[in-house]
Amino acid sequence: MTADKRESLSADSAPDTVTCRAASVRTSTVFGSAPVVMAADDTDAVLACQKYIEVIQRVSGCNMTQNTMPSRLVLASSSPYRQKLFSRLNLTFDWVDPGINESTLPGESALGLSQRLGRQKAQAVTAEGDDPLVIGSDQVAACDNRLLGKPGSTAAAREQLAFCAGKQVVFFTSIAVWRPAQQLLREEMESVEVSMRPLTRREIDDYIAADAPLDCAGSFKVESLGITLFRSITTRDPTALEGLPLIALSAMLREAGYRVP
Repeated sequence: MTADKRESLSADSAPDTVTCRAASVRTSTVFGSAPVVMAADDTDAVLACQKYIEVIQRVSGCNMTQNTMPSRLVLASSSPYRQKLFSRLNLTFDWVDPGINESTLPGESALGLSQRLGRQKAQAVTAEGDDPLVIGSDQVAACDNRLLGKPGSTAAAREQLAFCAGKQVVFFTSIAVWRPAQQLLREEMESVEVSMRPLTRREIDDYIAADAPLDCAGSFKVESLGITLFRSITTRDPTALEGLPLIALSAMLREAGYRVP
């Protein structure tokens, strides 16, 4: 696309979606109703895309870069584990239960479910006369194409661990950062591959009795004795397995103007 063609764009002709190939992680930003999606792996395309987005912003009156800080941070999660993880960033924040329905839709994948729920949690918080920045997150595990939710009972935890023993379990942990007053949404997804070692019935029972992982997807707590059930972990961000990817979240908060650290 030439510069003349780019400059001749009108708000009506601006596309609904602009796609760039950039970093190794797929990210998206929504300004107004138009999402900007970045996937892997062409640096030249990034520069061209950035220029293109600047033109769209000028003709549509939308500005993705905000000059003012949000009025407050909000963690939209009922999980005490995520609250504890978020506290590690040493930022003041409010903690609210988003109260959404977390049921799986027919045919929904583990990745799709995690992304949808993380977004819905963040967008459940609205701007009420102020300008909050809301963080939503969700984690879904899968093993042999089976979704693994929170067991809720000792019997279910025992069955999950027996099913996963000696296999690969993949955890998808989403982050959605939502600024409702500006209608801005940023999303990230981190995956973690866990290789479970073979487990005996006694080991499973002893672990459940010691750690009580009934409210954890996959039926283990990696931050506690759950680590003893593994052969290996493959991930870019170990906190993603605990439920909130702090490396990605820190970068997103810096983009919003927060000093982390």
